Amino acid sequence: MKTGVLKLAALLAAVALGGAASAQDVTLDLSGFLQGTSGFVESDSGNIGGNWQAAGNAEIRFSGSMILDNGIEIGVETQGKLEEDVSRLLPAGTGPFGGALDPNCSITPAAAALGFTCFIIDPDEDDFVQEAFIFVDSGIFGRLQFGRQNGVGEQLSFSTPNLFYGNGVSNWETYLSAFNLINTRNTINNGYDDFAFKVMYSTPRVMGAQVALSFAPDTEFCGAILCPSSGGSLFPDYGDILEAGVNYLHTFRNGMTIGVSGTYLSADADGTPAVLSVLGDYQSWNVGTNFEFSGFTVGASYKKSNLGREGLDYTAYDVGATYETGSWGFMLAYGGDENDLTGQDTRAFQGGVDFSFDDKLSLGSGLQIGVGAQYTEGEGVLTLVPGNLGPMVTSGDDESMVVFLETLVSF
Repeated sequence: MKTGVLKLAALLAAVALGGAASAQDVTLDLSGFLQGTSGFVESDSGNIGGNWQAAGNAEIRFSGSMILDNGIEIGVETQGKLEEDVSRLLPAGTGPFGGALDPNCSITPAAAALGFTCFIIDPDEDDFVQEAFIFVDSGIFGRLQFGRQNGVGEQLSFSTPNLFYGNGVSNWETYLSAFNLINTRNTINNGYDDFAFKVMYSTPRVMGAQVALSFAPDTEFCGAILCPSSGGSLFPDYGDILEAGVNYLHTFRNGMTIGVSGTYLSADADGTPAVLSVLGDYQSWNVGTNFEFSGFTVGASYKKSNLGREGLDYTAYDVGATYETGSWGFMLAYGGDENDLTGQDTRAFQGGVDFSFDDKLSLGSGLQIGVGAQYTEGEGVLTLVPGNLGPMVTSGDDESMVVFLETLVSF
């Protein structure tokens, strides 16, 4: 099945190219951003807190396309991460960066029993290609993409609005809040299928509705940084990753816009270690919605997953609102999750304000500066071992407060 899907994608691209004698309307685009966050973290348990932390990353994206004589658009897109601060919860044997161990960390018996170990968080090599794919857009027949990319669960979903790129009550990019692992994104184990080699087809939007399918033969296409290795003690090598989704987007005459989405993901558990027969095929689904009117955006999302394990569930949800007037923006959001695997039950609250200096920089769109605060409380939460960056263990109840400053330069 895997080989057949890849051959089909190549065939469709060849058909599109064969229909053109010459090309016109060539479009090239270069964009990107530089994001940085610093904040003060305080935790009741003392596992982490009472100090300043900083993180950030940069991204650059290039795309190019052309309209052929037969009306079909073909193009390429690539996206790279530069100096990204990677922070992931990883089991033994699945570490990025070649599985390098942190020689300064100690780990508790409880964490070892779950399969966790200590990995170096900030390696020397943290630049990598995140996306690289080709697309063929035929208009009335839909759009085909194949290459390294996010799947339908990412591309079609609506979620809670947020003023900040990296900091949120869920789906965060910058990790400062000690134990907030709330995630409503429809991916495998919070991103292990991100940017795998995928074939994706989406229909044209008809009366506001669009349907899409994506297929990834294996997570091994992801590379060491983004996906677990076959030697993982807690996660198998997932294969035949199928994602399906539908969304609806419509703007009414009064200016109000509504968006609703639903996605489903399934994956076969290939290469499951014999000692962990409890592991099985992975299934998850999520729904999301957004409403926009007169500067207000209100949204929510919900995710349900079996974690690839029989009899276990993971549930996550968030809801929030933003209001933008002129250069100012304001936000409030709430999120939570329940994890049967770890016994984790977390709730997070966030508020913030930002100011945008649009079209003032020579490189492009401008500069955004924002300040915010996030309060997180949980039962059976996962927190950092004192004095170390890498390990994470199961602890008792905890509370944390993060006050942060985020800057974002985009072009």
